[in-house]
Amino acid sequence: MIRTQIYLSYSQVKSLKQTALEERASVSEIIRSFIDKELSEKKAMRKTLKKKHVLDELLDLSKKMKMSGPSDLATNLDEYLYGDKK
Repeated sequence: MIRTQIYLSYSQVKSLKQTALEERASVSEIIRSFIDKELSEKKAMRKTLKKKHVLDELLDLSKKMKMSGPSDLATNLDEYLYGDKK
């Protein structure tokens, strides 16, 4: 591990100490777990945004190729998706 120094407010330190006491862990462990969780969520968000970017590229490609869907798509969406006729 690498030692580092950060500045926290009094209320943050108080909350961290209370959480550490409740979870029977050190303040350092609590901070590391918070950081890991936040970074994991950010990574998942980036993956989601990247997937959306791929869909945007697919849409652009379909426009370039002058592809389009059926003109009655909004009216007959269930039929096109599920093969159901109302």
